Amino acid sequence: MDCLENPHVFKKSMAVFEYTDSISKSIYEFKYYNKREFGKVFASELVLRLEDEIRKFDPDVIVPVPISNERRKFRGFNQAEILAKNMAKDLNIPYDENLIYRVKNTIPMKKLSNTNRIKNLENAFQVSRNVVRYNKVIVVDDIYTTGATLDAITKELKRFKDLEVVGIVICVGQGF
Repeated sequence: MDCLENPHVFKKSMAVFEYTDSISKSIYEFKYYNKREFGKVFASELVLRLEDEIRKFDPDVIVPVPISNERRKFRGFNQAEILAKNMAKDLNIPYDENLIYRVKNTIPMKKLSNTNRIKNLENAFQVSRNVVRYNKVIVVDDIYTTGATLDAITKELKRFKDLEVVGIVICVGQGF
């Protein structure tokens, strides 16, 4: 519904679950209780349910939404990397964890309004020069709420090349 009501710079975003209490709990355990094995299960479900759409898009690469170095040190891993890496392997599509960098330690967006999410992500990402190799990019994350993260990454990618970006997430929450 968000994509119908709000303009975005990415081509499309897809999810396999709605953000319910049970999915919320699973993602929370995945991210904050070191349940990395959940990433393989979620990635398998993403591939199972979205493979046809992914193949139609015919991506050149799958990339994760990066987290800040501070968050990586605290958590020990990036959940989006686990998802993206497993999806790329299962789909036999190249994976590039170095295409997008988070250069700003943003505050958690859970309780921010849509406007504040956009401000929070201003200048948060940088893209390596490898972007010129790609025409179609899949960006993987855990939750889609307002599309602010995917928009910020797409804008940064498009600064270097006019390309198509599709987002893939575990679940979609209620946007603002």
